[in-house]
Amino acid sequence: MVSTRVGRGSLGCLVTALAATVVLYFGVPAAVTFWHCYQYEDRMRQEIEFAAMRSDDDIALRLRAYADTLDLPPDARRIVVRRTPQRMAVWATYSESILLPFATRDVEFTPMAERRF
Repeated sequence: MVSTRVGRGSLGCLVTALAATVVLYFGVPAAVTFWHCYQYEDRMRQEIEFAAMRSDDDIALRLRAYADTLDLPPDARRIVVRRTPQRMAVWATYSESILLPFATRDVEFTPMAERRF
C-alpha cells in the first residue's frame, strides 16, 4: 500500500516545541532565583547552629559574603541578627525582578532562620 503522507510537519508539534522553549526560557531563570533564596536561608540555618562560637557581627559578615557569592541584590546584604538568652533569629529582606513573557515582576524574598536555646 502506498503512503499518502506528503512529508509536512504537523503544526501541533511546532506549537508544543515553541511552548516548551518559552517555559524553559522564562522558567529556568525564575527557578534559579528561588533556588538562591533557599540556599541563602539554608546558610542562615547553618550559621545559627554554630552561633555559640561566633559573634553577631561575624555571623552577619559571613552571610554578607555568601550573599555576594550567590550574586544577590545589595538589599540581601542587610542582615538582621537578633540574639537573646532564649532564642536567636537571622533574616534579610530583598526583592528580585523575574522576567515573564509580557512583563517583569518584582518578587520579595525574606529568608529567615530561628533557633530556640
